[in-house]
Parts: sequence; C-alpha cells; structure tokens
Amino acid sequence: MTSNAEFTVAARPAGQDEILQLRGELDMANAHDLRRHIRAVLNDRDPPRLILDLAGLDFVDSSGLAVMLWAHFRLAERGHVLCLAAAHAHVLKVLHLTGLHQRLHTYPALADALRAPLPAERSTPAADDRPPRAGLPAPTAAHHPQRAR
Repeated sequence: MTSNAEFTVAARPAGQDEILQLRGELDMANAHDLRRHIRAVLNDRDPPRLILDLAGLDFVDSSGLAVMLWAHFRLAERGHVLCLAAAHAHVLKVLHLTGLHQRLHTYPALADALRAPLPAERSTPAADDRPPRAGLPAPTAAHHPQRAR
C-alpha cells in the first residue's frame, strides 16, 4: 500500500483479477503513484481484469484521468480490461464531462465489475479499446497562427 497525505492505493487479488482500492484525492501531485502501482500489477500479475475501486475516491483531476486512460490502453493492448467501480456522483460527473464514460468501462458497484465480461467474452471488439493513432501530421502555421506583436 502506498500512502500520501491525501491519497492511498491498496492492492488485493480477486481470483485472476486485481483490485486497486483508491482513497482520497487523485491529482497531479500523486497520479504518478497510481501509474507506478498499475505498472507493477501489470508486470507482476498481468491480470485479465484490473479494477479500480473508486468508492473511496473523493476527487480526480485531469492527471488522474490521464492515468486511467493510459491504463485502459495498456490493458487493451494485452487483450485485458480496465474497470472503474463504485465511483461517487462527483467522479462520475467528471467522467461524463470529459466523455471518458464512453471509453472507460464503469460499473456502479465492485461486484458488477467483477462479473463484467472479459474482452475475449465480448461479442464484438470495442473500437475505443485502441489507443489513438500515432504519427499524425505535425501542426502547421495555419493551426497555430502567430500572435500579433
């Protein structure tokens, strides 16, 4: 378990799956802690389903959301799934405002996430499970006009 004055992560296995229980405030000061935990779980256990239990998460900012999206892509590359479970209304609101509720797999309760189908069990692959295409053309001056001096 890692503890910051305002954020903790506790890991526990659930069969083949892994649950990371988040508590406190996930922001730019500690998002790297969550990324480190996720990376360790992927390297050590490589679970088919990684569940972030958000029941104790009071706040998340864009850096925390970025780690969740990063984890979603890393797991999808392996044919595995990231599930977000038991988020409070204010965390769900952030997911909806950013549109991430359409990309990340969210469940009202931890038990629902544990019963969710694994990617191999889905009838069709989700297009959103692919990372954004790399190698897009570099922005041109037309995209970033110089400011008048």
